[in-house]
Amino acid sequence: MTGMLPWEFPAHGESPDMKPFFILFLFASLLCAQAPLAPGAEPTPETVVATIEGKPLTYGEIHAYISTLSEAQAHAAMANLDTTIRQYALLMRLNKMGEEKKLDQVQPYVDILRAGRMQVLAQAAISEQYKTIIVLPEDQEKYYKEHAAQYSKLKVKTIYISFASNAAAAPAAGKNYRSEEQASKLASELVAKIRTGADFTALVKQYSDDEESKKNNGDWGTVGASDNLPNDFKQTVLALKIGEVTDPMRRSGGFYIFKADSMVEQPYAEVKDSIFNQLRELRMHEWIDKLQNSLGVQVKPAAPVGN
Repeated sequence: MTGMLPWEFPAHGESPDMKPFFILFLFASLLCAQAPLAPGAEPTPETVVATIEGKPLTYGEIHAYISTLSEAQAHAAMANLDTTIRQYALLMRLNKMGEEKKLDQVQPYVDILRAGRMQVLAQAAISEQYKTIIVLPEDQEKYYKEHAAQYSKLKVKTIYISFASNAAAAPAAGKNYRSEEQASKLASELVAKIRTGADFTALVKQYSDDEESKKNNGDWGTVGASDNLPNDFKQTVLALKIGEVTDPMRRSGGFYIFKADSMVEQPYAEVKDSIFNQLRELRMHEWIDKLQNSLGVQVKPAAPVGN
């Protein structure tokens, strides 16, 4: 998709918010280093939580400041409110010093402030547009039906052949150690047998060293394109047709043989929320693309260097 901008959109049920263009990383690191205060009932916005140079600071004021931080920083700030208030006081003093010196009228701060304001207002415009996007239940159901393959997963079975880095070590009682070479040879032989008609489940019971899947006749689980698994593994397994097996796949400590068992469709109820978020993001990106294409930008070639 062209024209996409690197802004993040909130998940279903979350409110769009704005993050500041500038973050005081020193403050954030100090917050994380402090011990949190004991949890208690949240004060009312009018509750005075401190005085700064003789002026009262309310909980509402400090909370408004904390709400502009990232989620992780806000969590740390709320857990260490005493430290946060002290740092907020320092921020106010530094801000006042900058104003007194009229640094907002001096370069490069003029450009930095202007760029920051543009970023904040741009994010605000996006957040407000995002609030207007409506996704109806029928839109979600239609998307689910039209993208059925996207919400199907491949159920796989496995045989795991382990090896020991030191095959000559004294084996534990009832345990046979294989060298990597021996494990690789056995795994290749099993693949050949399976491809010529041998019963996969019978070989699982006879040879597999993965006790968990062995108890379930080799059932390993499901694999989907969006799963957080190594890409080489996903590509190899998802390329299988039902009934096919992979070549031995080496991993630390052993070789896996995977068999494509069946396709499992995820129920609509399990994925409707993710579809809701997908559709909102798709429509948001479409809006941004349309806006981008309406700008009438014509970039001229830069003049040759040295002319």
